[in-house]
Amino acid sequence: MAEWYAHSLRFLGIKETGVPLRRFTHSPVPMHVGLVLEMQRHIERLHSMPWTEAVIRGDRITEYTTYGTYARHLDNLQQVAAALPALTLYYWWKQQGDRLAEDFDARLARAPAAKMVLVNSNMGIPLEQYRTLVAGRWDSTSVAPVMA
Repeated sequence: MAEWYAHSLRFLGIKETGVPLRRFTHSPVPMHVGLVLEMQRHIERLHSMPWTEAVIRGDRITEYTTYGTYARHLDNLQQVAAALPALTLYYWWKQQGDRLAEDFDARLARAPAAKMVLVNSNMGIPLEQYRTLVAGRWDSTSVAPVMA
């Protein structure tokens, strides 16, 4: 994965000298649409071609690593915050979503540091169904929906 990071640094025009290694791949990776659009514009300016063509021509470019590299080094995490997987409860698969109400408290008890719940929007769970569940566990002023 260190090689992916080095490729993303070079692809985005960032000097790699002295940059500590980072990993930007854990599943799932929620992406901020505004940041993705800014990254695409940056790639187009830097490579003087459509971003899709630049990625295709790029040397082993991976989406999550390039997104994380852009967010950290060029956006300086102004629009997103780094979150370790241990801080997030993921409901990624359909069978997990089916059991959301039944197993949420048990999963939260096993991950006391968790401060975010990520529910894959492809599961079709109505926002209020899990927002209500999550809001009851944390201060309601800090609860915001996050959908992948």
